[in-house]
Amino acid sequence: MKIARMEATALRSSAETQRTSTQEIKDRQSCIVQIHTDDGLVGIGDAQRPESPEAMCYLIKDLSRLIIGKDPLEWNILWDLIYSKQRTRGRTKGFTVEAISAIDIAIWDLVSKATPTIFNLLGGKFHSKLPAYATKVMLGKTPELRLQQAAQFVESGFKAIKVAVGVQPGRGSQIHRAATR
Repeated sequence: MKIARMEATALRSSAETQRTSTQEIKDRQSCIVQIHTDDGLVGIGDAQRPESPEAMCYLIKDLSRLIIGKDPLEWNILWDLIYSKQRTRGRTKGFTVEAISAIDIAIWDLVSKATPTIFNLLGGKFHSKLPAYATKVMLGKTPELRLQQAAQFVESGFKAIKVAVGVQPGRGSQIHRAATR
């Protein structure tokens, strides 16, 4: 199996404003990576890039020249190859590492499709079940809406909820009380 080609597509989507502790995100922007193999498998990855998904896609397409024709099952060699080429110019942080990560995610997706027991590559199976948590109780919503969303997650059976408390931790305590009823 060899990597035949790689595509990178910029996506922009307006959505409900999400507020974190440091910023408001009014829309979602991402670069979706698709790595195609010569035997028809496709691995998908993404890099969220609020500033410019087009620039991220351009960099990813440029980096693709380093891995076309290579075996995706040698993911550690491919990562090192891409990273080493960037390290030469001191590009080892931020934007560049996000691009490498998107490619790496797509490669891991390919590896998981080609190797049904991929967990063995990662050290073996330690658990037969993993707990899930709900997330979407974000800042920028009224306390009532946040409380309602948390209650819906609890009613759905979630035992844990990720709650963004950010700059107003007092609101988080209301949600915690509702979730632990």
